[in-house]
Amino acid sequence: MYQEKKYGKINDAIYNGLQVIKNAIEDKCIVLGAGVFQHLLIIPKVLSQNRGFNAQDTIVTLQEEFATKHIIGVDLNIKNTLDPIVKGI
Repeated sequence: MYQEKKYGKINDAIYNGLQVIKNAIEDKCIVLGAGVFQHLLIIPKVLSQNRGFNAQDTIVTLQEEFATKHIIGVDLNIKNTLDPIVKGI
């Protein structure tokens, strides 16, 4: 029962995050706000948790890199950040 609720919440969070991205692409605009960033950050948070990483550390690292104007992602194989352009993503 607990696992079902947990996965249901994860599923909802990922769905909501992807809806934000879909809407931004379709509308060709973004209204920035804390809610948008929270939804977008849920994706690397859940992925890092699933790999057994400390999700808070992952989010803090992403935010620090983003603040320096770097395009950044998470390399789930080595528990580190990555430059998606360099990796061809």
